[in-house]
Amino acid sequence: MLTLVPAAGPAGWANAADAEVVSKPLPMGLVIRLGPGKLTNVIDWGESDRGQDEAANLYATAMRIKTEYALGQRDVQLVGQLDEWRVLLLRCRCTVWDIESIQAGGGTMWGHNSAREVAPVEDFLAGLAARIPLARGKGSKEATKLLDKAVAHVKALEVHSDAKEKLRVAAKAYAVILAELQAKLATLSKVEAERITRFVVEDVMTVEKAGAG
Repeated sequence: MLTLVPAAGPAGWANAADAEVVSKPLPMGLVIRLGPGKLTNVIDWGESDRGQDEAANLYATAMRIKTEYALGQRDVQLVGQLDEWRVLLLRCRCTVWDIESIQAGGGTMWGHNSAREVAPVEDFLAGLAARIPLARGKGSKEATKLLDKAVAHVKALEVHSDAKEKLRVAAKAYAVILAELQAKLATLSKVEAERITRFVVEDVMTVEKAGAG
């Protein structure tokens, strides 16, 4: 039996109080090979929302172990650098689902989508870890434009009148997070800055400009 006790961390990681016992041993290699989608077939909650959340969490945990172990073999100090990126990227991407929830008028699905962000983030970090320490430079004007465009897109979203203040606050928070990201990107090469930026903004630009009333 495998007892899952998730580590405390940014939004998207389950709380230790929610730890459960899954029905069978799940070695790291198997979890990674199955991926979040197929994992729902072998854990207790199946394809329910809870099952999909848990599958994403299990997969992300396995990927994190694999990535950090490999990186630690090179230099344990680099693991801390990678974790800084993990925290920031999760903040960037999970905030989009908060904005989506406001735009859509609420609902539980957005919280589930946010919780599942850990999986694509860990996939991205696996590639980023292979390149750490990242190439230095002066950032990218194109990356800056993309970040500015993402903030402008959020501010321009149309929502019901009773949600306008929530959107204003969320948009302001999103702008602050992206400004923090931009400060880090400004020290990287053009290629790295643009690669990270595209990953960060790929979801926010799909949020529909609809729902006014």
